[in-house]
Amino acid sequence: MISAVIIAMAATHSFAQKDTTSFVGKDTIKQRPDTTLAHPDTKAGSAAFLFTISGLGSFGLQGFPTAYFTLNIPGDTLLNTTIIGGGGKWFFLDDIALRGIFGFTIQNTGSEDVGSGKTSLKMYGLSIGVEKHPDPIFSVSPYIGMQTTFAGATIDIRKTQNSITTENKVVENSLTIGPLIGFDWYVVGGIAIGGEYMYAYSNIITTVTTPTGNSDSPPVSKLFIGSASVHVAVHF
Repeated sequence: MISAVIIAMAATHSFAQKDTTSFVGKDTIKQRPDTTLAHPDTKAGSAAFLFTISGLGSFGLQGFPTAYFTLNIPGDTLLNTTIIGGGGKWFFLDDIALRGIFGFTIQNTGSEDVGSGKTSLKMYGLSIGVEKHPDPIFSVSPYIGMQTTFAGATIDIRKTQNSITTENKVVENSLTIGPLIGFDWYVVGGIAIGGEYMYAYSNIITTVTTPTGNSDSPPVSKLFIGSASVHVAVHF
């Protein structure tokens, strides 16, 4: 009788031990991290270089971070062009980052002594903003934010006929502020590609120079949708 009780207790202990080990094993498997996806890096202290390409002219969108300009002399169609930019961002808190971007473009077309003359375009923009990243969706980190941008554009048309050169120039400067929405998709660890769209309020000041002198137009304020970009973020 005593032998039977001892055997039963041993069998029960052995079953319980096997059962516990089995469940521990299952729990360990459930908690094992998914190593097949690159995970967004939005922890405090994380930082990344930013490289942007924007304008997307074929969609009628203005360059980023430059603003919507109102140049109204021949050649202003060049404004719908591609803007190259670079900068960085730094997560000073978990999921909250400060960032800065500088963008520019320079173009020259035509010749002074042919047809409509030589048209030169210079555009630049410097923006400072903040991003708020909610919970990621797999390897995608969406975000919302606010940004302010100081931007400038100069378009200069020079014509030379019969040894006489005439010049028409328009210079515009703007201060823009508004909300933005975007995403970072981490394709591999530490490297993300993404896109962004901004709705903004802009105040624009214009100065026109013609052969007869200079004139300043009254400041123009407007709301617009028209700042879009794609970017690459490289963490370091």
